[in-house]
Order: sequence, then structure tokens, then C-alpha cells
Amino acid sequence: MRVVKSCILFVLLICVLCACSDNLADNADEAGNSGRKTLTVWGWGDFNANAIETAKNYYARIDPDIDVIFETMTQNEIISKLSIAFSARDYDGLPDIALVEDYSIQSFLRQFPGELRPMPGNVNASDFMECKIRALTYDGSVYGVPFDSGVAVLFYRSDYIAEAGYSTEDMNELTWDKFIEIGEAVREKTGKAMMSIAPSEIEQIRLMMHSAGKWYVEDDGKTVNLVNNDALKAAIRTYIRLIDSGIAMQVADYTYKTNDLVDGVVATMPGGCWRVNQLIPISDQSGKWAVTKIPRMSEIESSVNFASIGGSSWHIIDKSPGADLADDFLTSTFGSNIEMMNELGGRINAVSTLKTAGSQPNYARNDEFFGGQQILKDFFDWSLRVPPVDYGTNTFAIEKIVQEAVQSILQGADIDEALAIAQVKAEAAD
Repeated sequence: MRVVKSCILFVLLICVLCACSDNLADNADEAGNSGRKTLTVWGWGDFNANAIETAKNYYARIDPDIDVIFETMTQNEIISKLSIAFSARDYDGLPDIALVEDYSIQSFLRQFPGELRPMPGNVNASDFMECKIRALTYDGSVYGVPFDSGVAVLFYRSDYIAEAGYSTEDMNELTWDKFIEIGEAVREKTGKAMMSIAPSEIEQIRLMMHSAGKWYVEDDGKTVNLVNNDALKAAIRTYIRLIDSGIAMQVADYTYKTNDLVDGVVATMPGGCWRVNQLIPISDQSGKWAVTKIPRMSEIESSVNFASIGGSSWHIIDKSPGADLADDFLTSTFGSNIEMMNELGGRINAVSTLKTAGSQPNYARNDEFFGGQQILKDFFDWSLRVPPVDYGTNTFAIEKIVQEAVQSILQGADIDEALAIAQVKAEAAD
């Protein structure tokens, strides 16, 4: 009996010890679960990293126990990684939030339905600019949370323009015809090129076409629209005139265009408003720069002095573990926080696409680098007037085909024949 009693006591002791151990483990788990939470964001560049860091600081006022990790990679890497994961339905290693260019988002919405989360319910789509919402809309729903404007602007050296005999007023409401006229005077009086062009890229053609409210596809976002696209044809003809006039210096690629802008080799640069951060660090050129609207195509009635180049939005991976937290994070920051948007305007010259952001103090500040011009206010106001278009799913694939057509036209091919061939190729690639 003593042996039996000893065995029973031993078993009871083991049970008690196991129970204590389980309670300790449970308490540890509860402590861990009540600790810090983490969101992972994929994006590119210091500009976007700074935006997320600022958003994290604002959200910490709501929830101080959050860590937001920004993982830097190129847009191409983001698109590739997401496409592979969505195709395989393998979500390991994906972020909670991904930054995606507006040009590319429709490919995910149409090819991988259900993988990206619609705009959070507490964010109002009507609070954002129409051109931005159009890019994020699919099948009646809006996806993601809009971020920055990519409104196209014309940066120019006011001293070169003045030396050529033209004023700031002459640079307002430009047509491309007037732009070429001024460019010829700039070349003659200053020896500078009016702008640089990289034949390996045709973003200027894309910009001109967009100014007419047209794209490489019809309004349905699906039907390839090249051979009968009058805005595209006019843009190509204008592009050729820029080259033939001798006012455009041909360079290898985007990097050279940026260097020419910084080095003062050219008088102007049509491009996205985000280029402003490439100029401001050049302190010895302060006061010599100004910004105006892009030129319009006079031969196309619908063409205006507004278009977009770039711009991106934040998108939640719907099946990520932190999707709900990401939803609240974006709602409380980029989706509604005007104070934060004002700070981003002051810190990194981010142009918000929230309609109420333009009334904030930093948008009214005078920028001495640009001769005291209120550049953020101008960028914001021009963003409101960008024609909304559906970018479709294959902007860059089609653009590569159009680029080949442009090269053949530059070498003497008929524009209608070249675009007819491009139309067939683009339809086959769709």
C-alpha cells in the first residue's frame, strides 16, 4: 500500500508541475500577443520610405505598440513578386501593404481578383481626386488608398528663358508650337538645348496623349487603341517635330535626362512633379528655376495643359495576417489625415491627392528655389484637372510596341502603317 500511495503522489505531483508549466506558457503567449504589432510595407525610394515613417509616427498616437517595417525594392520587383505569389496562391513572405504604381494596378485587379483589398470602408473615395480614383476602380469597386500625385509639369530655367527674350507670362498656357518657337530662340541666344529626349523612352508621347484624355486602350481598359488614336498620332508627330527642330538634345536614357536637368545643360524638363526633389539640393541654382503647366497639342481639341506621369497608391494584401491592422493604419493616415499630408508636403514635397490637402499651410508656402513660387499649390491645383483615364492592364507592354513603331516612323515609315502593325502586335500580346 505504501508503494501504491507513493506512485499516486508522484503522478499527482507531475500533473501539478505540468499544469504550472502550461499556465506559464499561456501567460508568456498572452504577454507576447499583447506586445508590439508589426506591419510590413514594400516600396521604393527615400521619398516613400519617409512617407511611411511619418505615417507610423502619426499612427503611434493611436497605437504606440506598432512597428512598421519598410522593405525597399524596385517597382518591377514588387510586381514580379506579387504576380508569382498570387499565381501560386502562396502568401508566405508577402507584405501587409504594397506600394504599386497606378499604371500597373489594373493588371492585379483583373488578373488576380480577391488578392488586393478594396478601399477601407471608412475611407471615402469622393475625398480624392477623380483621376486617381479612376485608376483604382475595377468592376464598380475602388481598391487601395491613394497616395501621391504624379501630375506632369514643365520645369524651366527662368534665366535662360529671359535671355532668349521671353517672360514668365510667355511660359503660361503653352502649346507645343509655342514651346518649339521659344526653344529655337533659347538655342540661338544661349546655346542651350530646350530639352532632352531619350529615344529609348517615349514618356513624352504618353504625356501628350494623356493631355487629350486618351490612352493606349479604349475607355473600357481592354480594347487596344493605336491605329485609330488621333491623340497618339498627334503626340508622335509632335515628338518628331521636337527632334527635327533641333531644340531637343538626344540622350541615352532617363539617367542622362536627369543629369542634364541638374547640370543646367537644358532649359526645360517636362516631367512628373516628384522631380522637384532632384532640383532643390542644387543650392547654386536657387532662384533660377520656375514651374509651369505642360504644353498642350493645339491640333487636338480635347488636349489640355494637364496630364500625369507616375503616381502610386497603397494596397493591402487581403490574405496577409496583418490585413485588418493595415486597413486601420491606412485609414488613419493616408486615407484621412490632413495634418500628416501637410507635414509630408513640407518635408518631402509630396503632393497629396486628398482634395482638402490643398488648403493646408505648407501648400501656400513660397519656395525660394523657384523664385518664391507656391509650387505645391500649383501642383495640387493642376492635379485636380488631370483627365481621368483607364490605364488598362498592359501599359508598358503596349508602350514597348509603340516605341518600336516610333523608331520605324523616325526612319521614314508611314505613321498609319506603323501603328497598324503595332495594333496587331499589341492585340496578340494582350
